[in-house]
Amino acid sequence: MIKRLNIRTTKFPYFFWGFNKAYQCELDFKTGIYKNLETNTSYAFEPLNVYIFLLLKYFPLLILFYFTFSIWDFAFNKFTLSAYILALFLVCVVNFLENLARKVGIVILVVTALGLSFLIKDYFLLAYVFKYFLLLSVCVIFYLDLRLKPFCLLKGSRVVSGFCLDKESCLENEKGNKQEIKAKESLKAFFKFKTKKER
Repeated sequence: MIKRLNIRTTKFPYFFWGFNKAYQCELDFKTGIYKNLETNTSYAFEPLNVYIFLLLKYFPLLILFYFTFSIWDFAFNKFTLSAYILALFLVCVVNFLENLARKVGIVILVVTALGLSFLIKDYFLLAYVFKYFLLLSVCVIFYLDLRLKPFCLLKGSRVVSGFCLDKESCLENEKGNKQEIKAKESLKAFFKFKTKKER
């Protein structure tokens, strides 16, 4: 089954944070061939284990969070609650608003955080808002990544890049392949039955 999709590949193999711009590509799931229609390049592709993908993507961040977070970041006092609430609003503004509305929303939140830091007399509130914003953003991205199926692009036996597809589109493809196999099997069975009858 061949599919035409706009696909963004990773800039480096096994590094799923930096992506190239989207190109129109053709994926042949039967032969496992990836064709970039705009640059006229083709590679073999194969699925990557989801757990390896998540480990490669999030393990470095877990180490970073281990060294930057302490038990006090999860002690919900007035300061940390204020920082978490503002960080949650910032995550919503960044993910759900676009263009000018996003910029205005960020400015309003930064000004609110600065004003609140002067009110509660803790001038590092804004830094903690950004710190918790990163934590909440990573949680959102992790949730979205659970819906993806990762693939590797191969040049010979060497991995050169990777890309991700929605699990739904991959399931549709698997269903299509199963239907094709069933149709072929039923045709084979029909012809076997017919030849037996003729004998």
